[in-house]
Amino acid sequence: MRNNPRETTMKKNILGALLPFSAILLTAACGGEVIGGPALASVPDDLAALVPPNTTLYIQLDSLDSLDESQALFTSEFGEQAAFRPVLDQMLGEVMDVDLIDTTRPIGVTIDLSSAMSGPPIVAFVVPVRDTDGFLGSLSGPDPSAAAVEGTYVGVPISPGYVRGEETSPLTDSLLAGDLSVRADLAAIIEVFDPMIQDGIEQMGMEFDDPQMTALAVGMEIAPILDLYVDGFQSFMDSAETLDLALEADGSQLGLRMAFTVAEGSELAEFAAGATSGVRDVAGYVDQDSAIVFLMGLDSGAMYDSMQPYMDTIFGIYPEVMRDSLMAYMDSYQEIMHLLDGGMAGSMDIQPGGMRFSYYMASDDTEAVIAKMTEMFNSDMLDFMGEASEPETLEIGGLTVMRSRIDFGNMVAALSTETEVDATELEAMNDMMATIYGPDGLQMAFAASDGVIAFIGGGDEDYLRKACANLERGPMELSADLERALSSVEGGRMSFVMRMDFARYMGGTIAMMSSMPGMPPAGSVPDLSGQSANILMHGVVDGLVWRGGISVDLKEISAFASAMGDL
Repeated sequence: MRNNPRETTMKKNILGALLPFSAILLTAACGGEVIGGPALASVPDDLAALVPPNTTLYIQLDSLDSLDESQALFTSEFGEQAAFRPVLDQMLGEVMDVDLIDTTRPIGVTIDLSSAMSGPPIVAFVVPVRDTDGFLGSLSGPDPSAAAVEGTYVGVPISPGYVRGEETSPLTDSLLAGDLSVRADLAAIIEVFDPMIQDGIEQMGMEFDDPQMTALAVGMEIAPILDLYVDGFQSFMDSAETLDLALEADGSQLGLRMAFTVAEGSELAEFAAGATSGVRDVAGYVDQDSAIVFLMGLDSGAMYDSMQPYMDTIFGIYPEVMRDSLMAYMDSYQEIMHLLDGGMAGSMDIQPGGMRFSYYMASDDTEAVIAKMTEMFNSDMLDFMGEASEPETLEIGGLTVMRSRIDFGNMVAALSTETEVDATELEAMNDMMATIYGPDGLQMAFAASDGVIAFIGGGDEDYLRKACANLERGPMELSADLERALSSVEGGRMSFVMRMDFARYMGGTIAMMSSMPGMPPAGSVPDLSGQSANILMHGVVDGLVWRGGISVDLKEISAFASAMGDL
């Protein structure tokens, strides 16, 4: 039996905190021509009739011909070792004559895991054939006589126990379209493996209670955080219904779409309920040439409220010397979140001079937001990060900009008092902070224009001026890939788009770290400045369905991998 959901307010709020981060992993989606909404696959009636109703995992290959096309894409970039058709042919050839398969029509694989804890799963191929009698005569395997026929399709058992039912499996309904499509009955699978999962959770709990397993080098005790993630995982299992995946190749683009469906009335069904998301008004402000660009549509106030218990637990692990200022900072941050409208857009880059980022947020009351930010800059709320310089007011273009700098030396020293850190280690930590955030500390600045607030962090004077120019200029059109991704997620409870150029990110990181002791100096490693390796991710919570996908350009990835292989 599946565990009943834990009906506690704390746990529901914790879920609100954990799930936005989980969504990034579970509903990543990417640009390219394969991006889009939930297009559905065609499942021939003859094929569907041979999929037993107790199937817990259904896989459908669009056709062997489409598989050959996809294989050609992989082998052209990664060599013959990337060929996967021979593996499938060998698997099929052990129980059937592959030459009699109709290569133009879909192939299904049915898997019944209901008895997996006590025996092998029940597996069968459902294949279209050109000569039914000849194909049946070619069958071998555990029980050829158990093969079932419907029209031009034959269900071929790979393990004992396959029996077609009078009704078809619901997993053949609403199957996502793709060269390879998968639909899993997560609720049934979790019920089968729940005893083993619970044993694993209990074992993790025992490890979390071991101080040696959970004590961080800087003196933090992370057991409460680990407990939160265990609770979140348990709630995921209690809420999960189905998971759909679809893999598709289009030109050099390889894309993965997914849809995760939760049970009505479950804890995840209540996630962001009643909230609306929007990011269109600020999306065009971001620096689209950055290594990372993200667009987040959410009700920021409601989202932060749901994260409050999670944040309280996070802060509780920090050393006491940092805790008070951190809590005061986050209380003020919560007030700001309730003053914002819709979502936020931002970018992040890494250059030889360090990390830099900028966020753009819309508000109907920018004066209140600026006043609260100014109060934070003029207080000791930033002491948890380090020593903040006296805020200064700058005039950049037509904007009034408030700026301060954070010296992380105090934070490093404070953390070092909680554990044994010698002078050499302390110096190395300070050197790393200076490399990442700049020798003068982390620049932090903000400004407002036409209902939009910009928050700028890191970088130098030129970066600050560029970010302010973006704010004063107003929104620009999004690139085609960002626009496709954003259009596909608008209207949900919570949505995100993120494009990451791994080549630019790694190139910037290598250049930045080259000045540190023990790192290869600049010029001794491959130059990645001409490389691109983009992944554009998006996801959306749309009622009971969390959907998204991911795609990459294999030509870009192949070139980037070759360059990185020279490091």
